[in-house]
Amino acid sequence: MTIPRRARRRATALAAALALATAALVAPTAAPAQAPAVPTPAPTPVEVRVMTFNIWLGGDVVDFAKVIDAITAARADIVGLQEAEGNTQRIAEALHWPYWSDRLHVVSRFPLIDPPEAHGGYVLAQVRPGQVFALANEHLTSDPYGPTSCAPAGRRPRCSRTSA
Repeated sequence: MTIPRRARRRATALAAALALATAALVAPTAAPAQAPAVPTPAPTPVEVRVMTFNIWLGGDVVDFAKVIDAITAARADIVGLQEAEGNTQRIAEALHWPYWSDRLHVVSRFPLIDPPEAHGGYVLAQVRPGQVFALANEHLTSDPYGPTSCAPAGRRPRCSRTSA
C-alpha cells in the first residue's frame, strides 16, 4: 500500500513537532537572561566633519597660512592630507589640534588610535570614550588619473589600493 505524498508530509511534520515538544519538556530550562547591573544606554550619534585636502607639495607652494585658513573655514574635525610632505605635525600644531598621524597624514581634534592589525591602512578616531570609527586616507594617482582608474561609468566603482 502506498501512502499519499500529502499524508507523508503531515506525518513528518507531526513527528517533528512531537520531538521538539518532548525535548522542550525533558530539557532543563535555562535561567532567564539577567539585566546588567548597570544598564548601558545606547550611544548617541556624534557629528564629525571629515575633510580631505590636497595641500599641494606640502603646502609650501602656496601661502602656508592659507592652508590653515581653509581647514578652519571648513570647520573640519578630522582632515586627511594629501601631499603633506612631512608637514602633518606642523599643520596640527598650527590648528592647535593635539592629534596627528604622520603615517596616514591625518590631523584631528579627536584622539587617533593606530591599531597594530591595521598595518598602517587606517586609524581609529575616538569621538567619545568607547566610540570609535575607522578612517583611511588615500591619495589617488595623477598618472593615470586615479578617479578614472575606477570602473567605467555605469558600473559599480572599484578602485585598487595605492600607497600614499
